[in-house]
Amino acid sequence: MPIYSHRAALCAVAAALFLPACGSKTDKPAGEAELVRAPVERGEIARIINAAGRVKPATTVQVGSEVSGKIVEIKADFNTLVKAGDVLAVIDPETFSKRVEQQRAGLENARANIRVQEAAVVRARVNREQAVTELARVQNLFDQKAASASRLETARRNAGVAEADLILSEAQLDAAKASLRQSEASLDTARVDLGRTVIRAPIDGIVVDRKVDAGQTVAASFSAPELFVIAADLAQVQVEAAIVESDVSGLDAGDPVTFVVDAYPAQTFEGTVKELRLNPTEAQNIVTYTAVVTAANPERLLLPGMSASLQITTEARKNILRMPAGAERFRPSEAEITQWAGAAGAGAAGPSEELPGWEQILGALKAAGLAEARIASVRTQLLEETEDLREAIANPEQTFQRTPNLKRLNERIRLYIERSLEPAQLKLYAQARSGMRQVREAQIWVVGDDGKLARRLVGLGVSDGTYTEVMRGLKEGESVAISIRTPAPAGEKGNPRGGPPGAPRRL
Repeated sequence: MPIYSHRAALCAVAAALFLPACGSKTDKPAGEAELVRAPVERGEIARIINAAGRVKPATTVQVGSEVSGKIVEIKADFNTLVKAGDVLAVIDPETFSKRVEQQRAGLENARANIRVQEAAVVRARVNREQAVTELARVQNLFDQKAASASRLETARRNAGVAEADLILSEAQLDAAKASLRQSEASLDTARVDLGRTVIRAPIDGIVVDRKVDAGQTVAASFSAPELFVIAADLAQVQVEAAIVESDVSGLDAGDPVTFVVDAYPAQTFEGTVKELRLNPTEAQNIVTYTAVVTAANPERLLLPGMSASLQITTEARKNILRMPAGAERFRPSEAEITQWAGAAGAGAAGPSEELPGWEQILGALKAAGLAEARIASVRTQLLEETEDLREAIANPEQTFQRTPNLKRLNERIRLYIERSLEPAQLKLYAQARSGMRQVREAQIWVVGDDGKLARRLVGLGVSDGTYTEVMRGLKEGESVAISIRTPAPAGEKGNPRGGPPGAPRRL
């Protein structure tokens, strides 16, 4: 059930109290109570969702530190306007400067090592060429029987060693070059860390929170400590409102919102729903979702953290059939039924000849491809299987059981259809029902042309607390009962809600 605003609730009560002055009619037999009624007419209606939330900047950036050290200087405070790149704080850079010097020395050492390895490669290449030349000369002498086999083997070994030395020198040169690149990266990292000792504003905005002081040491070993919070621009704010799960149906992006804050109770601010976040929150068995509402704040009246009371208008409809919401709450006593509906109306009215929501069921069955004869058979069977529940719902002595009986009735209808349709038909039926608007059943007391009450089962849609949408069961121009006003004894004030003076009236 939607949560209605206090304003809407007061309007509903006022409608019940003062309908005679607002176009409602009364039927009053001489010396008896008055029957207050109101017309079913066309007009505008919208569902109102009440919610509460906190004002927040549209964009908030938490500024932290990626390096550890002591804060030596603070250059921004609360409410300081900053530009992107402005210095907010400075961390002691001495350790990081020394690290840069250390890495720079390591880089120079790596470059010197490369020169050494390049010289070693040149020497190894010369030795290899000399060994190859010597091997060729000894091979020629051996072919001429002027050199021994052992001398040839020694020349071959020397040539192989020279080749291996060259390969080793070239590999050592490659390692030295890789070490140089590593030293260069280490120096760049040290320079980056040195630059991070100066904390700068990442965006244009205003400092809304400062969490460090000069002389304080920050440790960024496992996570970046938060130093400042910057709001991008307070000319645009947002409110994160908690919406209970029963109200999320029909809540869409773009729905208009009005809200007030305690600081300016006489001023109403306007906004729109930006999104409904799908992350639920559960507290004390109540599930809520967060609706993000954006609002303009050109005068900077709305400050971060302010509590806001919101009214979200959803499912706004114009030129629809509607009735006063008080008609749904009107419950006459047995004596009043006897007086205003006749003796026959005092007992049970018998089961309704209609199934709740039959128009929607009929449309879905047609969408599932069922023939007219099959649909008629389904309706007949449903009427038979639900007769006991429909009789209980129509019984005025069991009004306290009406809601659970309606749930049982709808469940029995659902189960029958599920076991009666084939899988393919059931899928089409479910798709058709999911696209239909929800209709709830209610017993309304209709006032006929003769001034008598008649109970009628109608289908209702959304309500704003003052009016309720009529989906089926009532026609424009008909009258519905709102209350029975009991006259006051002489010298006492009357009770417009009916009953003895001062006694509450069931609505």
